[in-house]
Amino acid sequence: VVERKTHILKGPDLTFEEMKFLPQILRGIIDGDGTFGFPSNNENSVYFRIVSASEDFIDWCIHSLNILGMRNINKRMCTDSMWELNTAQHSNISILVNSIYQGQFGMNRKREKLLTVFNKRFNCDPQQ
Repeated sequence: VVERKTHILKGPDLTFEEMKFLPQILRGIIDGDGTFGFPSNNENSVYFRIVSASEDFIDWCIHSLNILGMRNINKRMCTDSMWELNTAQHSNISILVNSIYQGQFGMNRKREKLLTVFNKRFNCDPQQ
């Protein structure tokens, strides 16, 4: 727990042994500070984003997503004090579905919506 963390939060400093929990940590972050988008004007588009007032935290999230294989993640300052990372790249969404959002824990409503839309739009089964 970090007091007054809004602007100073950094990602956890994980040991080598703890790195195996990176997908679950990222899932908790996305469940708490992230959103999925399913634009109706593009039937093949799915995106996710994470928003934070701490640029260091957003940088840690991007680094961690890169470790899992995600590439070309966008970062921008979305207000005077808020940072956002986002991606709609199909390969990144596949990693989100097949690595980060595995298992029945956390925000299952978010998970079920993501899997349903992913399966419908990309005509695949992420559980294979």
